[in-house]
Amino acid sequence: AAADGANGPLGNFAQYLAVRGITFADVGHEIGKPQATTIRDLVKGIYRKESDDHIRVLNNWIEQHARQAAVKIKGKFVETSVARAIQYVAKTAREQGVMAVVVGPTGLGKTRCAQALVDTISGAILLTIMKRRQTADGLLSHLADELKVYSDARLADCLRALPRHERVLRRLKDSNRLVIVDEAHKLHPGGLEFLRELHDATGVPILLLATKDLQQRIERDADPDHGQLYSRIPMVYPLVPEAKQTPDGRKATPKPLFTVEDIKRLYQSTPIRLSDDAARYLCEIANELGQGSLRKCGNLVALGARRARKRLSAPADATVTVPAEDI
Repeated sequence: AAADGANGPLGNFAQYLAVRGITFADVGHEIGKPQATTIRDLVKGIYRKESDDHIRVLNNWIEQHARQAAVKIKGKFVETSVARAIQYVAKTAREQGVMAVVVGPTGLGKTRCAQALVDTISGAILLTIMKRRQTADGLLSHLADELKVYSDARLADCLRALPRHERVLRRLKDSNRLVIVDEAHKLHPGGLEFLRELHDATGVPILLLATKDLQQRIERDADPDHGQLYSRIPMVYPLVPEAKQTPDGRKATPKPLFTVEDIKRLYQSTPIRLSDDAARYLCEIANELGQGSLRKCGNLVALGARRARKRLSAPADATVTVPAEDI
């Protein structure tokens, strides 16, 4: 199969990479085995050992990568100003190989956006901070699990004597894989320090999604716990800019983050439709920052849909239009 050249399965594989600007190193970092040099030799037709097994792995990778590429961001979250801002910061962090922070109150859709980025950016890793993952050791364990360093045959054979953190560093070194950390404001100082060290050692771009608490912590440049981290983050993007004063001394009303059309589009792929008055009502709630925003809207819509179906004697999974009164 390896000798089929440009017309064989590996020719298709090489063409797939070329069209998308993906390197052999990118693939090698993602799958672990075969490595970039082996992939190159396979494509050239000069590598024979275990070639069928390797080709099978590469074909599986193409199928998975194509499925991920087919996932549209719009299928995961509405293209609001919040979503576009997070996409922009993620793209910039990858291009420049830096750490970046997106700051905003809860309920704006940051988590949903993070999940969509993982589906659409090849090799992206999502770390969600919970209680047991707040420390450096907990974060390291979470990252090791996501990278599957223990189930990788190459690592088991070649790096058996290396400690866990060394295995993780070797896997990420120069990979340019985007590491997304959701709920980053929950991290302990040691967890933040671990991320700084991870970036310094591997060069991977890191995107932190957090509330304003984290911004306030890392901006304490004189604080020995956070000063070094602050110097490594050239990009801090607030999703909700501070209100500016008008010439007469009043605070200008900021542009709403969500529109009525945004709210309607949230439910386009679900069996729930919103009446115009319901969409307007939910839009007001979504823009009440600090009150749950989109998350609160989702809970209200679920309850409203249940009420509407009961009122119409409709099945639990029936498509239904929900008016404001049911919400």
